[in-house]
This record gives sequence, structure tokens and C-alpha cells, in this order.
Amino acid sequence: MRIFSVAVLNVALALLPAVVLAKHIRIEQVSDLDFGVSVAGDPPKTIPAGQSESPQNASFEVTGKSNQSYTILLPPFALLSAGWGPSSQMYLRSFTSFPECGQGLLNHRGEQMVYVGATRNALSSNQRAGLYSGTFLITVVY
Repeated sequence: MRIFSVAVLNVALALLPAVVLAKHIRIEQVSDLDFGVSVAGDPPKTIPAGQSESPQNASFEVTGKSNQSYTILLPPFALLSAGWGPSSQMYLRSFTSFPECGQGLLNHRGEQMVYVGATRNALSSNQRAGLYSGTFLITVVY
């Protein structure tokens, strides 16, 4: 009687992934979005993003890796408030940017200005007078 012994050797190769750390991307606010003075009952008002700084559009400086493309993500809406209750709130919608969403490209110094506009909803006839303020989130990613 012959006995055969077969040894099976399982070899698992653990490949370590290569990790490359890129310079992180940053966004810093330069100016606010400003809709100016309005009165109760006013129709919607749109501030265009524009292609340069204006007294009304918001501007941001994006910095990161030289010549790197990136994506700009804008919010679907933002709430502005001058206190409590529906007559002391208003919404911004239809945010736009220059460069357009998804189109950012940092220059050779790793910089680019981003300009943002939006539309303020129509104001109700009983809109409360006051200074309305709020925040909106802009995200930039490689």
C-alpha cells in the first residue's frame, strides 16, 4: 500500500496600497451674498454669480494642489431669518456659481476664485421688516 501525501501550500500575498497624500483643498469666504433692501410683497430677486467680484455676489477663494480640477457642490436652498415665525423667514434657492458646479480648476499657484449667486423667494405681503441673515454651505472636493 502506498500512501501519498500532498501538501497544499496556500500563499496569500498582502499587497499594501500605495498612498499618495495630495495637498488638501480649502475654501475661504471673501464676501457675502447681499440682496440689498426689499419691502413686503416684492417679487423674487436673483443675484447672478457673475464672473468677477460684485457688490452683491458672494465670493470665495479655493486653494489646493496646482493645476488640479475639483468639484463645486452648492446647496439646494438656504433659510434667512430675522427672528421667529414664518413672516420673519425667507428662502434662497437656485444657487449658481462661476465656475459652474463641477467645473473648478486651480491655477499654477493652486488658487481660484469662486463666485456664487442665488434667488430670493418672493416676499409675502406681511413679511416682517428686519435684518435677515443666514448661512449656506459650499463644498469643494478633488
